[in-house]
Amino acid sequence: MIKTGSGRKFVAADEVASLHERGVDLRITRLQVDELPEPHGAAPAVRVSEPGIKPSPWKQIVDLVTGLSPHRRDWREEE
Repeated sequence: MIKTGSGRKFVAADEVASLHERGVDLRITRLQVDELPEPHGAAPAVRVSEPGIKPSPWKQIVDLVTGLSPHRRDWREEE
């Protein structure tokens, strides 16, 4: 799934040329992207917001006191 000016679009794996840390290269043109269908029926994607960053000791203490999962801060839903 990619986000475009005309909304979210589903991109099949065979239309992806290469993946990069902050984007992708597609094998199709911009006009072809506009014709792609909107995604449907799948679960939302999640990602690590800051991989490799250790949470502060204060956040760990708050998690212990409140009983919340310490991993909940590391994940968020894609928009």
